[in-house]
Amino acid sequence: MVPRMPILEHQFLAQQRSWRLLSQLRAREPDLSVLARLPDTIDFADLAALESLLIDLGLNDEGSDEFPASLQPALGRGLLVWQYPNQFAPYLSALAELGVHSYLELGVRHGGSFIATVEILRRAAPIARAIAVDVLPCPALDRYTPEGVTFWQVSTLTPRFHEQLHALGAIDLAMIDTHHEAEQCWAEFQRVAPIARMVALHDIANIGCPGVGEIWRRIRQLPGYRCLEFTAQYDRGPFMGIGLAIRSGA
Repeated sequence: MVPRMPILEHQFLAQQRSWRLLSQLRAREPDLSVLARLPDTIDFADLAALESLLIDLGLNDEGSDEFPASLQPALGRGLLVWQYPNQFAPYLSALAELGVHSYLELGVRHGGSFIATVEILRRAAPIARAIAVDVLPCPALDRYTPEGVTFWQVSTLTPRFHEQLHALGAIDLAMIDTHHEAEQCWAEFQRVAPIARMVALHDIANIGCPGVGEIWRRIRQLPGYRCLEFTAQYDRGPFMGIGLAIRSGA
């Protein structure tokens, strides 16, 4: 049983204010034509080549000051992937070894990281189900519709999301990358942990997201998980960072 963290009234009101701000945001449409650059097979052991491929797919330019000069030409292009390639490449390589046939991503922004994850991991193993979740519309996921891919526009803290999760059943991997506050991150972990063989958190090392780091440290202390970290940095930060919690025996 995962212990619960209570959400105090003032914290809930702060979340409500944040959601109102989020409602003013609009997702952009990534250039899905760059998917043609993906090879039919990928050598997941060649991390340098995988990192180069991710850069070529294009990176998000929000928070551009977090990226080094060497990556600036890739910003605002292609899939708008919001990850550090030197973290994302070894993370995807590890997942290829672990086998992912079903995937859930909470918080997809423009959809680029979700699409890149699905397209790259399907080169390692068939993905029967991939579900993207965001409280905001995501036009890219109206156009990216391979078999088994679904977009849920829903808040992860609502009964509706809980019902959809219950109907979904067991999955291999859930990635949490939403509001980046400790209370919401923990609530989402509590919801997906019972059905997910693996749970990933984004921004565990991000100097601007201490709440995610707090929850990741809490997860590392839970029994029954083996935890991996992908936190390589460039010449600034620390920023981003991915944590992967794998159920024992998985």
